Amino acid sequence: MKGFSHPDYAASLAQFGSPRFLQSCQGWILERSIPGTACRDAMGCYPLFICRNWSQLPVDLKTLEKDLVSLSLVTDPFGQYDLELLHECFDIVIPFKEHFIADLTKPRNTIVSSHHRYYARKALRTMTVDINHSPLDYIEEWLDLYGALSQRFDIGGLRAFSRNAFEKQLAVPGAVMFRALYQGTA
Repeated sequence: MKGFSHPDYAASLAQFGSPRFLQSCQGWILERSIPGTACRDAMGCYPLFICRNWSQLPVDLKTLEKDLVSLSLVTDPFGQYDLELLHECFDIVIPFKEHFIADLTKPRNTIVSSHHRYYARKALRTMTVDINHSPLDYIEEWLDLYGALSQRFDIGGLRAFSRNAFEKQLAVPGAVMFRALYQGTA
């Protein structure tokens, strides 16, 4: 397992709920206590719920009925499911937003506008992009950048990851960091 489906990624979100592995579909959710009650609910891991076997999601949801009052999640746009399966699993299914996909086997000029290609070429004249397979080496730099972004855009709630969360996310097996550098500074 890699990326969002890795247990370490689910563990990185423990500040928002207790990670729970769904055995049949091979996905992770976060269980939460509902304040003022003895009840619990759950949500999919942020930003997307990813599982290996979508056809087994109904099996897992059946076992959750006795433990949880609700489950909300945003499905993986590349997941192997259809609307019929989602309606079988959930009482409410609402389109969240469109995702756009680029077919990287096609020529760049057919999937990227000339406007964007121009500005990418211009940027690359004054900056470099590093690909790093040990992103945890850059945790301080990442925290500085994310801190500035959080302050500028008033990021809070689920997207306000702690240092501990970022350390765990950057250490997930297979994680890769792309660093854009201008005069040696990210």
